[in-house]
Amino acid sequence: MKKAKKYSNPNTRPLDYLYRCVSQGPVNNGLKKDCTFEHTFMEGDHNCPLCGNKLERTTKGLSVSEILRKGQQIETRNKKNEQK
Repeated sequence: MKKAKKYSNPNTRPLDYLYRCVSQGPVNNGLKKDCTFEHTFMEGDHNCPLCGNKLERTTKGLSVSEILRKGQQIETRNKKNEQK
């Protein structure tokens, strides 16, 4: 059994990311119509336990840049409405 990796700062720990199976169509020799597996793992390469396909890391929501871009668009729209 592997020992847990120790980090120099006890308050930090590795980030967990959401991974999804992106296979399309029948999988596992046609035993499953489709695969919708998703789970959070530590960063790295992972394979789907249901169909064996490589999992892709996805986001859980909007990224920081998307949030900032939306906020900028709203502010620009509000300034245009105030000028009218």
